Amino acid sequence: MRGRPIGRSIGWSVDDGCRYVGSGRTATVTDAESDPESDPNRWFLDNHDHLQGLGIAILHQEEGSVRLTLPYDESLANPGTGVLQGGVVATLIDHAGGAAIRTVLEEPLSTPHASTDLNVTYLRPATADLTADATVVKAGRSMGVVEVEVTADTPSGERRVAVGRVTLHLDRESE
Repeated sequence: MRGRPIGRSIGWSVDDGCRYVGSGRTATVTDAESDPESDPNRWFLDNHDHLQGLGIAILHQEEGSVRLTLPYDESLANPGTGVLQGGVVATLIDHAGGAAIRTVLEEPLSTPHASTDLNVTYLRPATADLTADATVVKAGRSMGVVEVEVTADTPSGERRVAVGRVTLHLDRESE
């Protein structure tokens, strides 16, 4: 797989309270939010009003994978059902696919990439906070494929809500 050398990894996790950027440099959340080079996915979220409005946040990322969350919000549910609207789940899957691809691009913010196919299979109603785990399956010169699993934390434990696949056009000639 072509992509960023491991030495330029942007891996970090909310769980350990900091981000690890580059070779041994520790950056705080505020450092990465102000510098798109430190964390292109954070910059993308910070500058995308629609995604901010949904409350999507990055929990973890490393080369080839990301974990995102979307908090349950009654205003995003179908009226009278308490079930998140399917388009909200699809948007989470689509963004997770793009975020995962950005972790393997040499120049993630200047390399044009766009979803060309989005497949979503809904497995059960989404009635709680959601977590999306996305993994890059292929990152070629002109096409990327990402698999995404969406789960919800329910009173009976973590349950799969949807699975998806995002195919993206990549313009690596721009890298």
